Amino acid sequence: MKLNHIYCGDCLEVMRGMEDNSVDLILTDPPYKLENHGGGKSKMWRQLCDKHIDFISNGFTENILPELERVCKVVNIILFCSNKQVSKLMGFFERKDYSTTLLVWHKPNAVPFGNGKYVSDIEYLIYIRGKNATYNNEIKERSKLFSYNYPSTSERVHPTQKPIALIDKLLQIHSKSNDIILDPFLGSGTTCVAAKELGRRYIGIEISQKYVDIANKRLSQGVLPF
Repeated sequence: MKLNHIYCGDCLEVMRGMEDNSVDLILTDPPYKLENHGGGKSKMWRQLCDKHIDFISNGFTENILPELERVCKVVNIILFCSNKQVSKLMGFFERKDYSTTLLVWHKPNAVPFGNGKYVSDIEYLIYIRGKNATYNNEIKERSKLFSYNYPSTSERVHPTQKPIALIDKLLQIHSKSNDIILDPFLGSGTTCVAAKELGRRYIGIEISQKYVDIANKRLSQGVLPF
């Protein structure tokens, strides 16, 4: 498998071509169903469906999670997810005796929607680790709450793009220089951009050629603020 490269294709097919025990950290944001509170399918959800992946019903747990486990040297995985997938994801790995931790990304600049609903100002991450997985104890901030602004409309090139500062922090805590980082749901390429910036090697997988092109452009432009 070529390092510092982005593959365009279905992540399951690409990962099946990867060797066992070949990556140091998986950090990824799989597409998942977004609640629209009875308002029909949102534009964001339609865009995610274009990836031809249904996080809930198309075998994510049965097919993709075992592949993530297989390619890790030591299980060291961070998955963004919705609140409705927390128990399912944590349960899958806990039944295999891995340690799991629920993390929260707080978005201080979230749009304050009204109509009697809670503000959508948090997202969840599941951290899964096996014995001797990398954890950088020199990082002093040990909170399970990460507070970073959501990328502004002018900064976003993908509907669920994550702030590079958040991805930077996660990579600093859970990987070392020259480690191999895998993101099988790459989107706009933020994980690879952050990995390059921090001196990690990377493998990205993205099903949309449009976003592969965007990710490669971001990588060629060097460090970006988003």
